Amino acid sequence: MKLALALFKYFPYGGLQRNFLAIARELAARGHAVTVYTGTWEGELPQEFPVEVLPVQGWTNPGRNRSFHQALQRALADQPADVVVGFNKMPDLDVYYCADTCFATRVFEEKPWLERLTPRVRWSLRFEEAVFAADRSTRILLLSAAEGEAYQKYYRTQSERLLLMPPGINRDRVRGADADAEARGATCRSALGLAPDQKVVTFLGSDYKRKGLSRLLAAVAALPPTQRENTQVLVIGRDKREDRYRSQAEQLGIGAAVHFLGQRDDIPDLLFASNLLAHPAHLENTGNVIVEALVAGVPVLCSGTCGYAHYVRDNALGAVVEEPFDQNAMNVALAELLASERDWRTDCAAFAATADVFSRPRHAADAIELSGERT
Repeated sequence: MKLALALFKYFPYGGLQRNFLAIARELAARGHAVTVYTGTWEGELPQEFPVEVLPVQGWTNPGRNRSFHQALQRALADQPADVVVGFNKMPDLDVYYCADTCFATRVFEEKPWLERLTPRVRWSLRFEEAVFAADRSTRILLLSAAEGEAYQKYYRTQSERLLLMPPGINRDRVRGADADAEARGATCRSALGLAPDQKVVTFLGSDYKRKGLSRLLAAVAALPPTQRENTQVLVIGRDKREDRYRSQAEQLGIGAAVHFLGQRDDIPDLLFASNLLAHPAHLENTGNVIVEALVAGVPVLCSGTCGYAHYVRDNALGAVVEEPFDQNAMNVALAELLASERDWRTDCAAFAATADVFSRPRHAADAIELSGERT
């Protein structure tokens, strides 16, 4: 089949982008003619399929998204596809990979009513409706059952159009049974100047505000003095407001303990070097990093809004700060987890050996193929 995969922008460190690339490669490996359309591409180009960077204009995100959709339609008119798969919300999709939360929920339940009248909100709602409305036929690959319920509440999306996908964690995140992972973690610590006995809390993700970095910094500052002095924080990812968080850490008196490492290619080693992953997000459809940490042998402290918080809660592999979020509850949970002497690595290894958290690319490719067979 000729498959068109559409993505507003690609950069090599985003969770959505990594999942997109894994699915695209799975489809190409099955012999399909895959063409990727995007507005921007950062990083090395794949060898398995062509990437077409479309001309996109506009001063705002909704404006650029509309421009991308128009350019995509022109490209597909010249090069038709059997199935059009979108990794962002837009009209005219056969399949949508649903990595985003429901925009209508935020607009109608969290925002002032006047904001609903702005062009930005109206266009975003229009793109969402074009995917989920009951009179549309787009098949939706859900990453979170709770988000499926939210979309059905506002758009009456038929249940048969919603297909729940398992996680798709790379197996290079799994802590091995031999000493290799331990050695890699120790080497990583040494390279970062971290002592073997220090507690390392890792924050992994771009968009620091949404992922809850401020919450983590406040919790570290609230640790008892002895714990605080022995705790180091690794912030991995990028955010144009990084200076704001550096200033917050300084004002809280923990500036020397917080290390902003930017984007990194050695995520498995950084996880192997960690004692805890913190993901106290304000809004998170899934949170792949939660499962990545667990299979790497690292307990997780996350917020209840994360779609994958249930993996932590159901398997008792860390702590979940339930909604509505309470900062004091997070402060207490952080201190308790850092003081715990539990053998997290053994328990996490049992989880990695039994949980279905690696198969999303295969399931997504199956659903895309089925969609093509039905057209």
